[in-house]
Amino acid sequence: MAAMHSQMLDREIRADEERKKEVIKMLVLGSPGSGKTTIMKQLKVRFHEAYTEHELNCKRDYVYGNCVANVLDLCDALRKAEERFAKPTNYAHEQRLRQLMAQQDTNNLLESISTDSTTSTDIRLYLSTFISLRSIWNDETVKRLREHGTTIDEMDRAEYFMAKLDMIALSGYIPTPQDALRIRESHLLEQRFTLNSHDFRVFNVEQNERCRRKWIHVFDDVKAIIYVVALSEYDQTHTNPAMNRLIRSLTLFRRICRRLPNIPMIVLMNKNDIFERKLRYHPFNQAFDDYEGPNNAKECVNFIANKFEDIQTSLKQPIFTHSICAVSNNAEKLSMGID
Repeated sequence: MAAMHSQMLDREIRADEERKKEVIKMLVLGSPGSGKTTIMKQLKVRFHEAYTEHELNCKRDYVYGNCVANVLDLCDALRKAEERFAKPTNYAHEQRLRQLMAQQDTNNLLESISTDSTTSTDIRLYLSTFISLRSIWNDETVKRLREHGTTIDEMDRAEYFMAKLDMIALSGYIPTPQDALRIRESHLLEQRFTLNSHDFRVFNVEQNERCRRKWIHVFDDVKAIIYVVALSEYDQTHTNPAMNRLIRSLTLFRRICRRLPNIPMIVLMNKNDIFERKLRYHPFNQAFDDYEGPNNAKECVNFIANKFEDIQTSLKQPIFTHSICAVSNNAEKLSMGID
């Protein structure tokens, strides 16, 4: 009896080991703002399941918070450009929004001013928030900055939600699946799915210096790395004004390749839609003086892809590059890299 039990235990251990071998672990890496969390959301929808109505309803407060944060980012961009509001009353609107964001828990505060509130005081508070958002967004100076390609981080998100502000302000508003893709929220750390009879575990890894050493040791058995880079950052700088964000992403990529040798790299060049629009205002060769081609999206993307491929060639690691828009409803290119 004891021998049979031991044999069964041995079989279970072997079976468990075989299952572990079949699991394909992947890391999602990239600079903050590159779209890593959006990639994780798309993997959920593409390979796992659609958002439930309850999940979408829970994301409503994130939409409110994103609207306020993005408009305040525009206010900061206005000051950085040494411009002033065309309407002096917008300074009061800005102050009101800053007081709102200064609360310890903005999401709970925004929930308290939703249209589910019944008192006249709550309704006035709710309405005044959206009046402030719209007034600043439509300010002539702010509009001029936006129309001339002046950018803030996540400008695409601001444009998306402000274009549908009337719908967001309605009583009973429930975010759509596309809204859920667009919002900025806490990091989605892991996604699991099955593809071609293989079980995948994809981890979205923090990229700050403090966490960077941890994942190198913990995920030493990863089969591939998905590296996300925002094409739209080609004309933006990091904290250090001398460091171009796209160049910084290339530098980080080179560092990762050296620390994790022999691991295939899937480079997702994200936000190609914004990149194409921005080229009309900011020529690509202003960021990369070694670029001598035409100022069109296709040639510029090929140039960036070659930069990544050159790094991989020198280190003899497999690389696959794709130009994508992670918030697009068509997520086929996400699966192309994994297939």
